[in-house]
Amino acid sequence: MFFEYNSGVIFKNTDRERKDLKRDVFEKMTAVMLALALAVSTLTGCGDRQNNTGENSQTVSEEGVTEDNSGSFASDDTNTEGPDGGADQEIDYSTAEGKHTPDQVAVDLSAYPRWNLIEAIDVSSFKTNEDGTMYFEVKGPDGNPIRFWGEDVEVTENTITFHTYGRIMMLDSVGRIYGACVNYTEPGDSPDYFGVFPGYDVNGDLHPGKLDNMVYYTGFTAPVSYGDLDARLLNYDPNFLGFGVSNPDYKKGDYILQNDVVVDSIYLRYNPDAGATPFEEVRLFIDSYGAYVEGEKYDPSKEVYKPYEGLGYFELYGFPELEYKEFAASEIQRETIPYGYGICVSNENIFSVGDIKDAAGNILDKEKDPLPVGATVTVNVGSTSYDVSLEVLPKYRGAKTMHDLVPDAYPNAVGNLNVLVVPIGWNDEKENATEEAYEAIMSELGRVARLGTGEGIVDHSDGTPDGRYSLSRYFDMASYGKLKVNSYITDWFISEENFSDMMYSFPIEDVTAKVSDWLYGKYSDVDFSMFDLDKNGYADVTVFINIGDMSGADGFSPISFGGGCQYRHTYGNEYAGTSDKPALINNIVNVNTSLLKDNTLLHEFSHGFGLIDYYDVSYTGIDAVGGFDMQSDSHGDWNPYSKYAVGWIEPTVVKGLNPGESVDIEIGAFEDTGDAIAIPYAGEDVEPPFCEYMLVDLFTDSGVNAVFAKEHDMAGACGIRMYHVDAVMEKRNYVNQYFPDMAPCPIGTVHYGNNYKPNGRYNLELIQAGRKNTFTDLEKLDTNFKKKDLFKAGDTFTLSKYSEFFDGGLMDSGTDFGYSIKVVSITGTGADARAVIRVTRE
Repeated sequence: MFFEYNSGVIFKNTDRERKDLKRDVFEKMTAVMLALALAVSTLTGCGDRQNNTGENSQTVSEEGVTEDNSGSFASDDTNTEGPDGGADQEIDYSTAEGKHTPDQVAVDLSAYPRWNLIEAIDVSSFKTNEDGTMYFEVKGPDGNPIRFWGEDVEVTENTITFHTYGRIMMLDSVGRIYGACVNYTEPGDSPDYFGVFPGYDVNGDLHPGKLDNMVYYTGFTAPVSYGDLDARLLNYDPNFLGFGVSNPDYKKGDYILQNDVVVDSIYLRYNPDAGATPFEEVRLFIDSYGAYVEGEKYDPSKEVYKPYEGLGYFELYGFPELEYKEFAASEIQRETIPYGYGICVSNENIFSVGDIKDAAGNILDKEKDPLPVGATVTVNVGSTSYDVSLEVLPKYRGAKTMHDLVPDAYPNAVGNLNVLVVPIGWNDEKENATEEAYEAIMSELGRVARLGTGEGIVDHSDGTPDGRYSLSRYFDMASYGKLKVNSYITDWFISEENFSDMMYSFPIEDVTAKVSDWLYGKYSDVDFSMFDLDKNGYADVTVFINIGDMSGADGFSPISFGGGCQYRHTYGNEYAGTSDKPALINNIVNVNTSLLKDNTLLHEFSHGFGLIDYYDVSYTGIDAVGGFDMQSDSHGDWNPYSKYAVGWIEPTVVKGLNPGESVDIEIGAFEDTGDAIAIPYAGEDVEPPFCEYMLVDLFTDSGVNAVFAKEHDMAGACGIRMYHVDAVMEKRNYVNQYFPDMAPCPIGTVHYGNNYKPNGRYNLELIQAGRKNTFTDLEKLDTNFKKKDLFKAGDTFTLSKYSEFFDGGLMDSGTDFGYSIKVVSITGTGADARAVIRVTRE
């Protein structure tokens, strides 16, 4: 699991969990995280409580949204009296500094009318729609009816009871709404999963005839509060509001109430003279849509947003024109967190996609023209058109290793690497932190010294059970001796936390900070600069191995002390320490001892050099490399691209052949020699390893694979592996979205991961010799790498022959490959194997 940990409080999963993890476990974790977020955002009771009960209730069944055109509409220019019957006051929005202060906002808001919609319910208006949903009206402040749609609710003249899926939505506006507050009579304040949803009509209609053109912000959006309702500000300046468990875009069952919620008052603070709140701009949410790199073709298949069908590409956010913008997300946060106060407008009934344009406004051919930096796409939302920016990034040119791409985050993988290892025991399981367990950990590490004792490094590799490789021995062999890993282990750090509380908890910064304080206090005589060989103020690698007992655990969570993960706080130097006290937070490997037997330490440690996971992190079941790879199924050697990317090998690069010309290249067994051949497509202008190319090596059951091949029924295997590599790197100025005021960090990051995509574009894909794609085709799924997947003497690869593995039969760049690759001969076996490969320009 590769994890980017940005703030000490908030984090995001960037690409890996264990391949054998069942999806429902991760969904449970997500639910826990959501519940924590909801605890912050749930509305609290305010205003004048009323404990009235009512009769004439009507139960509404649980069907979908229906249209109801009944009811009359209030005019847009009505003047409404305030809560005490006085005329509205004219409000001065300016302050001495030209900004709104919280105190000034409180004064401004208190001058607007306050209306309790519960008091105005018209019981004579109750209707049941054909689908079982409910229609009812309330008497608006000007006397005209305000229409409501409801589902799974009971409405009386004094209360609204929300059942399991209960929700109501306004279908008429009272003006621009600044505040909302809900009072509950049961089951008490702040019931779970109950929220308020700001809403708009995309055509600016204050009285839409149906829900189809209306958008409601995602559920659980609480007001930003500076006190009670009279000093409370909604970030979104909506014209409509919804209340309950979720908005109409959410399916039933996504969020539910555990108990009925009885509401006896819903107060609004609003400006009746304000018209509809327009969207000042619309933006694609890049985390869903993804970025392009310069020269890439536009992908029309991404013009959909159907998250419940697994297609969430075209996630559009409209940004309302706010009156009190300074109390919403800052301008910087708007750039980095568009959902900070953006409203999702991705309903397929609301938006459509038009032309692609370059930065000068010239219309491009969607199917043929390469995308330039600065390109936009025209999006029609309701009756308004917007030129929405596409994130088209320049290619990262000139980097030769992962360390070059992100020097503050990825340590140099060539030379010596001193690893700081902290074994962690727990307050409620102190008895597990034994000398025997300590020695077992040292066996997993291999070459290791006890920190602060003056003892030299001793190799404990022979103590590793089950024929597994220790950390040092694995990298000695996999790197061909180019990386020497030496570990320095501390005494047991006994955490004051109980493992029963922490087993499913992410390794939060608080624990890391406590380890750091303990470490630098206990080992004050140690020269810690040896753990910061690149002198950037970060320890190159810190390993936490904790001995919490997972034998009786219910389920498994990889991003926790009970699991295994690798994570970092940043790509830049904003958290850097000093050479003598380097920060421990930028490359941490965390592994529970229960997972050491699964090579998890090797896998997570490898992530620290910048490698992603090569299996599918979206859990469709595909595995583009067939599983037999340390960064896929935690078995096997590193593949040739991984080794190329960190500087362990220098493949023969084939370029510049004229049509009809050929070159024969002899290679040895990859596991023993590191030989490989890289062939960029004809016309590629970027040098490997960070571009698109075919990569060829001779796979054998020797070297690191001597152990792993037996486990995967690959003993005796000898043949050519053929990879399609798309390691095009985006050049980004990375901004930590949770600390947007920090300086942007220039980095290179892989454009394609190995999660499933309908277009079949992957960072790394193994081409199966039999021409039948079972690794990434969901209908043919068989992801076990087999001997028959290796190319044999006489086999020839051409793009047309193996088109099943390529998007539209072309390279990801949209061009032809331009070469054929023939296996002329394979001789010998194991470490003595040799092969001749002929590359011909077509």
